[in-house]
Amino acid sequence: MRTSNDTSAHAVLAPVDAATLSGLEVDDGFEAYADGNPTRIGSMLIEAAESSTSRVAIALGPARHIVGFAIARSPDRSSRLYTAVSAVELTAFEVARLERRKGVFGAVFRALLRRDLEESIVFSVADPELRLRGETARSFRERLETVLGSAGFAPMPTDEPELHAHRDSTLFVRVGRGVPLPDVEDFYARLRAPLDVSVAISLRAPVMRNLIRADLERNGFRVRSVSAGGRDEGADILVTDDGGTGGRLTVRLNGEVEPLWRGDVLWYPVALLETLAPDLRRELIKRRDRHA
Repeated sequence: MRTSNDTSAHAVLAPVDAATLSGLEVDDGFEAYADGNPTRIGSMLIEAAESSTSRVAIALGPARHIVGFAIARSPDRSSRLYTAVSAVELTAFEVARLERRKGVFGAVFRALLRRDLEESIVFSVADPELRLRGETARSFRERLETVLGSAGFAPMPTDEPELHAHRDSTLFVRVGRGVPLPDVEDFYARLRAPLDVSVAISLRAPVMRNLIRADLERNGFRVRSVSAGGRDEGADILVTDDGGTGGRLTVRLNGEVEPLWRGDVLWYPVALLETLAPDLRRELIKRRDRHA
């Protein structure tokens, strides 16, 4: 565990484990998360610390109560924003009411990522459901622009449904100085409107047909037809488990260990179906950008 002190003399711990969190009290000055309930906030932090994909940083006040926190995690592999190297999601952060404007958030955020800070693309979605009492959507956004802006974030436009579940949601992004340009370009490409790509699904297993259809539609694809073995020559992509081809691209499900492109045919392992949609989208974005 790493311990540091910011200029306001708050002890900052990062990454902090569940055992340490369980022995600490949460200040009663929080407002946005869990309705400000200290017990529920403590449980939220412990749950995040127990996850292998998350990390937690906290700030302790003079009474050794938790007065600030931040949680980061890698995007889920099934998310369109999943990238193997650079993307990190700041999922939750707050500073207790009486400790604000003292540099606590900046200290906690820097400790959260430490050496990875300048090698990462960090994004956070400002959900208007987390507004403080009396805040309007506009004042909420302005407050977040100030808080996150102090750590190098900037608001970023996006039409991505995954990030825009609420019309007043705002995406904030911070790009580290050491992030390779191809990673930056790939990330920004994902923020554009969904690809206008139609898909025909021809699979024998009904459960698999339904799962793949839901995942493709969630990732911005337009499913044109679903069948147990038919052909839809008008679709851009055919997803099948037999030897046929169709459309401009064909995804053929099989027992391979790794995905493999052979011309316009993608051989894809059934065991990795949860990542088919984001992998296919990445390939289509690359192809689109090559011909732009």
